[in-house]
Amino acid sequence: MKNVVKLQNYYCPDELKAAITRFVDYYNNERYHESLDNLTPADVYLGRGEKILTIRKQIKKESMLLRRKIYEQYKMRHARNTNIFLFERPHTKKGF
Repeated sequence: MKNVVKLQNYYCPDELKAAITRFVDYYNNERYHESLDNLTPADVYLGRGEKILTIRKQIKKESMLLRRKIYEQYKMRHARNTNIFLFERPHTKKGF
């Protein structure tokens, strides 16, 4: 709050009240809190937290499966083109 509200000059009490109201609204409804599993206080208070976390978990699962599929396709394409598998060390003579 001090980084948002205190850095501005307010010339009447109504301006200050409006700024504090905007900050509190942002803090409660838009800002994610790490201590609340990256939910907003409003999400937790209104009981939306579990549903949001379930959706996020599903999105993460689908993303990881897609990444794995893309990686496997890349690995197979690379192995076909070079006749070696990714991350396989080339054979070298001893002493070199």
